[in-house]
Amino acid sequence: MNSFQENLQMAMASQRTGAGSGLGSGPGGAGVGGRVSDDPARGIVGLNRKDGWNDIQHREFDKKVTGLDEEAKAANARGESMKFQKPGDRYWSKERILNQYPEKAYDLLPDHLKSKELSDAWEALNKRSDLSEASLRRERRELVRETLKGYDLDHKVDLQLGGKDSLDNIQWLDMSVNRSVGSQLRWKVGNPESGKFARLSDNGEKPGTPIREFLAQPK
Repeated sequence: MNSFQENLQMAMASQRTGAGSGLGSGPGGAGVGGRVSDDPARGIVGLNRKDGWNDIQHREFDKKVTGLDEEAKAANARGESMKFQKPGDRYWSKERILNQYPEKAYDLLPDHLKSKELSDAWEALNKRSDLSEASLRRERRELVRETLKGYDLDHKVDLQLGGKDSLDNIQWLDMSVNRSVGSQLRWKVGNPESGKFARLSDNGEKPGTPIREFLAQPK
């Protein structure tokens, strides 16, 4: 089974040369304009980019899809399968982590958001002795909140894919990327006979369609 990067390179090479790569216009491959499609029978999920994204958003998209692909392959290596399922209740949200755990919110910032100006301002807050604990938390919260305009708190492995609502499964992700991927994933669940994925039922009567791989539309 090819890795995400291998599939991405193959699809890009196919676009440049027009040669067959196994990722052509058929199921689970790159179709018109390089878009990728699903192949539930083979457990392949295709995710596509949104027109107008900038370079950072494309990198955020690649990060998200790479993470999902790695988790799907790791589950299969353990003899398990990632499957769509009804999302459970969530504790972690953007507002909760900002309001109650601003230090964790700061630690989770991706490198491209950790500017020298932000780091200096954060360190300056840590050195202030005139702030109460509540005031320090409020100042930290507002500092990080300003930095995170346009970002969502994302579950690396989405709750609808069986991901856990835990600190080790959350990250900051560009808002447009997060909502585009989440929307695409929701639309993939339906009647398996019509080429869609089945969702794992709450009582386990319906096993759900195993997911083995995630493909990303080439940039």
